[in-house]
Amino acid sequence: MKDSKYAKYLENIVSNKDLVAFICEDAEDVKRFMHQMHSMKLTVNIFHVVPEHSSTFQPQHSIDHYKYVVFILNWY
Repeated sequence: MKDSKYAKYLENIVSNKDLVAFICEDAEDVKRFMHQMHSMKLTVNIFHVVPEHSSTFQPQHSIDHYKYVVFILNWY
């Protein structure tokens, strides 16, 4: 989405189960997880992504941002 101000409209159209996904870095993990979910007769979204080298990762927010969010969530 190019402009995040429209996210609320998309979230109202797309069901909640489609907004949640499991991401695996290892292809074998994807296969095992899919097999496990299938044996439990559960449907989930699973994606496989190739991990980037940790030295190239740049976080969008500092860890302090997430500490505040966790504090607020635990407060209620």
